[in-house]
Amino acid sequence: MSNADRNVAAAKHFQDTAIHWTERYLEHYELSPAFLIRRSAVAWQLHRVAPDGGRARAIDLGCGTGPYLPLLAVLAREAVGMDIAPAMLAEARHNLPQDVTNVALTQGSVLAAPFPDAHFDLGVCVGVLEYFDDPSAVLQEIRRILMPGGHVVCTVPNLLGLKRVTGLPRTISIMVPPRWKIALGAQVDRLRGREPDASRYYLGACFTAGQVRRLVSAAGLEVSTLMTSGYNQPQLLGFPAPGALASRWGRWAEARRETFPWRHLGDNLIFTVRRPAASG
Repeated sequence: MSNADRNVAAAKHFQDTAIHWTERYLEHYELSPAFLIRRSAVAWQLHRVAPDGGRARAIDLGCGTGPYLPLLAVLAREAVGMDIAPAMLAEARHNLPQDVTNVALTQGSVLAAPFPDAHFDLGVCVGVLEYFDDPSAVLQEIRRILMPGGHVVCTVPNLLGLKRVTGLPRTISIMVPPRWKIALGAQVDRLRGREPDASRYYLGACFTAGQVRRLVSAAGLEVSTLMTSGYNQPQLLGFPAPGALASRWGRWAEARRETFPWRHLGDNLIFTVRRPAASG
């Protein structure tokens, strides 16, 4: 499968599952703690870099169902949510609070955003980079549309995250390179007598902090902040810890996410990239 084919498969996956992504940010949903904790960590970084006075022009690259748009709306005079999947944009439009009037939604690819150079001061790119075989191409597009001195908060799965490492061997299926997942998924599809369809499977990659720094630097950007977040699902030999214990552990570790060793062990790498003010 080529890079372009994987990108198309990922877009189809999100188009087909849009309504389920809205549920992930509802408090009663089984998986919601991990998503809500990630949003809190992203918001913390956003507030650190947002221009004073709500003067920013902001963008959510790969906005999905819109869980980060209200955050941007508070920090910016105008904000844009962009996604490749029309169904995601429809969910985002439905989810946007009625009192939020400074947010526009548009369809577009993070590889070729429909905006001029140096257009945005602030943004987020959450849960997007891991779906591209060449995430540096996305980062280069972020650099293009960012004003010099502008910031975007990004997230990717942490290969060395506590849940993934303590979940071995069961978590190996989400830690291996996406091309392996695609090959295995195709075999499973054939065994079930159906046409292989990579969009049925999780196609995201995992990263280390070192990989993130190298990708960001290669794109002509700087990492201004990098930390991890998400400790609420520790496992033992692949089996989840009891719910109450896992919840207490997660809250305790989250409060220490800026300290050693916790800044390395969360399930998400959360980092702010900055376009250098002196860049051309």
